[in-house]
Amino acid sequence: MGFSPGGSGSIATSSDVSFSNLASGQVLTYDTTTQKWKNVAASAGLLASKDTAASGNSTFTAGSTANLTKFTGTLSADRVITLAAAAANSYFDLSFIDTVFNGFSVTISNGTFSHSFSYPTFIKYVNIAGTWERVL
Repeated sequence: MGFSPGGSGSIATSSDVSFSNLASGQVLTYDTTTQKWKNVAASAGLLASKDTAASGNSTFTAGSTANLTKFTGTLSADRVITLAAAAANSYFDLSFIDTVFNGFSVTISNGTFSHSFSYPTFIKYVNIAGTWERVL
């Protein structure tokens, strides 16, 4: 690769990179067919995030791939996480292992079900044929 972090080159001019239609929120992925790095929408690969907020609500919209979210910190209020519309067979892995609940709870909801947690746990929600299922 012709790009050197901290060097004077540009990743876009490297011989093993092929960019097209650049847009915010894209990630690099390797294409074994072309043997080049290319830009793709973030939903085309594993989406991972870490939520350190002590309070507030979140809405997650699944794509067709895995979504991993880790919650850390000490809660200062109850939190609500809404699982929004999703592509078939998508899923969310949610980790509350490092969360200090401090007497508060995190509620997972999609408008049909509601699960509340007030203790460290790891859970998975799978969307099968348009229906969210909780898998422990």
